[in-house]
Amino acid sequence: MLLSLALTLSLTSSAQGAEVVWLSPPDDALSAHVAELAGAQGPALSALEMRAAATEWSESDQEAYATLDAVLQDVRAYETKFDGELVIMRDLAVPIADISLIRNEVERGKLYAALAYQGFAVNRYFDTALADDEQAKPYRAEIGGVTVELPWYDAVAIDPERAVTPYDIAEAPQRVNYGRVKEIVGSALPASLVPIDIPEGADLMVDGRPTKIGPAGNIKLPPGRHLVHVQKGDSVLARWDLRLEPGDSTEAAIPLTDEIWRAFLSGLSGEGEVPTALHPAIEALGGEVWMVRPGAELTAYSVTQDGLTVVDVSPPSDPDAKEPGGLSVGVAGTTGWFYDGNFYLDNPASGHSVATVNAGAVGLLAEGVMDMGALRLGAGLHTQFTLGSSHVSRYGVDGNQTRLRPYAHVLAGIRFVQATLGYQFPHHAAVGGNLVLPIGDPLELRSFGTFLIPISKTRPSGGRYEPWSAGTAGIALGLRI
Repeated sequence: MLLSLALTLSLTSSAQGAEVVWLSPPDDALSAHVAELAGAQGPALSALEMRAAATEWSESDQEAYATLDAVLQDVRAYETKFDGELVIMRDLAVPIADISLIRNEVERGKLYAALAYQGFAVNRYFDTALADDEQAKPYRAEIGGVTVELPWYDAVAIDPERAVTPYDIAEAPQRVNYGRVKEIVGSALPASLVPIDIPEGADLMVDGRPTKIGPAGNIKLPPGRHLVHVQKGDSVLARWDLRLEPGDSTEAAIPLTDEIWRAFLSGLSGEGEVPTALHPAIEALGGEVWMVRPGAELTAYSVTQDGLTVVDVSPPSDPDAKEPGGLSVGVAGTTGWFYDGNFYLDNPASGHSVATVNAGAVGLLAEGVMDMGALRLGAGLHTQFTLGSSHVSRYGVDGNQTRLRPYAHVLAGIRFVQATLGYQFPHHAAVGGNLVLPIGDPLELRSFGTFLIPISKTRPSGGRYEPWSAGTAGIALGLRI
């Protein structure tokens, strides 16, 4: 007990806060045990969730959209104030830049609205001075030799088919100017995005929409800013914030490829190196991860950027549990059937019939056994009491009679099945067998059968007594201590 406690404390202190990754689903008790040893702060993870840890949708993404919504609502109050456009431009710049993942139409709409409104402020404030004013530098871009509002450029890039509304851009002149930018971006040479090593079964998402790779191995996109990610199930395996120029070709290469990932998983067999491409995921999970493979033998590995090592996560021992093997005593009450033709021989007046040679029997069984691994050896005494007026056995010089039929025996076999060998008093050697079924500590359900081999005896008068063969069988309910 003390050794187990010391081991638990040692493991817990040496791996505080390690998140746990299960390579296949465990049961709840096993999951809770390993999580306690690891000091895990979060729920158990799947292997896919670990792979996506560094690029997954997170609370920071949620907060970025919440901030963008709040700032966009706040800056609308400055639309009617003198030089309020400067506040709108500057306050929206950081929240817009902090958005790095678009998962759906709703999120794309939020970013589009912020870009359209920021572009409205840029256009109204700088107007024809956009190309020359130093203050406009962060908010302008050049496309095809024409200077355009950068926010509108990016709004067109993420949703080129969307029609701007009065809510997006409050004033008609700016809506007209936005249409001009849309035409310029639409007429520019498209950019090419070249995905590399997209994982099997994953989707490539561009600005929140699934996108198919063309026959040339690339995707044609409007120039401008694009938020690209790879999604498998609900997990984001990679993400990119890209600015694409007209006619340019840009690669989007998965750092942690299927090949690297599978090689790492197949190499989980002892101490080893961890691929560099997996380092960001480990760092995102706190610097250490326990990867656990359930099964007949629970196997776990501590994974850090420095390498992996085997850790002991053996289930805790139950202090009240009995140690397997050793000496035990079984007692049981039995009921069954006893066949013996000697009932008729010893009482010919009863007549030979089924009723006179077959008897019901009740009894008590006691045995002591030694379990050594799967092997069971022991000895016991099974005393049965035969029922019925003529079901007795005569013995001794005086011809005494008894209903008690003790069976002294030895036994050998495995824990659930044993053969027996002994003597059934008063006239028979015997062989038999037991079937033992534990039904909840300490209860056992048994069945037994014995074949009685007659032994010829000399009568006190000098004649021979030739017993018949016999047999008995039944069931028993008892305890093992």
